[in-house]
Amino acid sequence: MKSLLLLSVACTLVAFTFSATAEQKLKNCNDVRAAYSSKGFNINDVPNKGVNGAPLKVCPQGYSCCTVEMEEKLSQQSHSEIKAPVSQLSTNLQSTFRQRHSHFDSDSPILKCNWSYVIGFFCIINIGQHIVRNSSFLSELYHSFILCFLKN
Repeated sequence: MKSLLLLSVACTLVAFTFSATAEQKLKNCNDVRAAYSSKGFNINDVPNKGVNGAPLKVCPQGYSCCTVEMEEKLSQQSHSEIKAPVSQLSTNLQSTFRQRHSHFDSDSPILKCNWSYVIGFFCIINIGQHIVRNSSFLSELYHSFILCFLKN
């Protein structure tokens, strides 16, 4: 019985010790202040001790050293930091696409000239006489394709 009582007292003391340490960490926001100021923000934006968190999106709910304003400022900074590299990458991709697209367009007369031969060869060799009977339809389709291509 004595050992059970002694064990429960020891567990209670350990629980109080850990809760006091956790509570002390919540009350003291020095680590958050240092991290926040290292990003270039005003240290006065960080509360001195943990506050009951409003509807925070990133920081932990409940008692926290973070505020909605802090989250908003950090979000804006992250957005601006990532915008430049993404914009540069996008510009490079657009440039590459335009270059290759113009190269394709410069070769288009060759493609237009050879296209009718390719269609004719494919129809006769691979599909057979059934398509040859419909050659007038294919010819009209080809001319429509060329007109559409030239308009664009």
